[in-house]
Amino acid sequence: MKIDSMKMHTILSAILILAISAIISITGITTALADPVADGAALIEEEKFEEAREHFKELTKERPDDAEVRYYYGRALLGDGDHDKAIKEFKKAIDLDDTVSSYHRWLGMAYVEKLDHSSFIKKKSIAGNIKKSFEHAVAADPENTRARESLAHFYFEAPGFAGGDRDKALEQIAEIEKRDVEKALYVRGDYYRHFEEWDDAIATYRKIEPSDDNDVTPLTLIARTCILAERYAEGMGAYQEAYAMDPTSYNSLYGIGRTAAVSGEFLDSGEAAMLEYVTKDVDPKLHNTHASAHWRLGNIYEHMGRKEDALAQYDRALKLDPDHDLAKKSRKKLRRKKRK
Repeated sequence: MKIDSMKMHTILSAILILAISAIISITGITTALADPVADGAALIEEEKFEEAREHFKELTKERPDDAEVRYYYGRALLGDGDHDKAIKEFKKAIDLDDTVSSYHRWLGMAYVEKLDHSSFIKKKSIAGNIKKSFEHAVAADPENTRARESLAHFYFEAPGFAGGDRDKALEQIAEIEKRDVEKALYVRGDYYRHFEEWDDAIATYRKIEPSDDNDVTPLTLIARTCILAERYAEGMGAYQEAYAMDPTSYNSLYGIGRTAAVSGEFLDSGEAAMLEYVTKDVDPKLHNTHASAHWRLGNIYEHMGRKEDALAQYDRALKLDPDHDLAKKSRKKLRRKKRK
């Protein structure tokens, strides 16, 4: 069948128009997918806080009245260690939209960080801001179990004069339990541990089901609680079980060494654990530093009566971290003993 030139021109024109429309459509989709807020949030998830800080700083210039942008800018600032500026940004986010639970919760978290860097005189007023922020977070979204968890921790960790209340803490734990049984076990265990109700804390942590075959979190919580309770054999056993379960659980390996250093028992196991630990490529953001491991190894050698080896480990710790105050104190104390 022959197609005359006029028809062919018409067909080609139609094809061209469709092609151009498709390109425009694809370009529009690509532009829509390029979300600078999501890009910045990803940087925060990756703990690239300095990059995220600069990213959202620029974005606030473009979107000064965007509550979500202000919120993420606050998250980046807090992650980068600037709690005062973070508080200002979270407040701006809340001024723009006070219905978002996470905005209130993270304002509370920023105040928690500020509390750790404030004088005793200021702590009471800051504690009041923490309490108010977490309460607002729960009120904004009663289903937000993370907000309830934060509020529960405040209630059982803060002293009574600053707003602490054991009964209210238990109320929040009960509300969490209605929504997330596993999370409630973690918080209830923390509650018992805070009040040194060791048996109840350990029993509660034992009820937690590991999320997979390599999840050693329940075991490490049991171990830490046992060490606090000075039940060292039990704690050592839990750390050893955790490390056997997951050989990449370097915090468990460190825990074996720390238990020996603190208790003065299981010294051979502790020495072996710390000597192994310093060969591991650990992330200092997630694990204890090699400097701290050398300091703890020095503690172990002191228990063994190996004073020269202990001093060598303290020196090694300070070579890696000249500002390691605990290593400085241990070395000074041991040198004084040697002079006597």
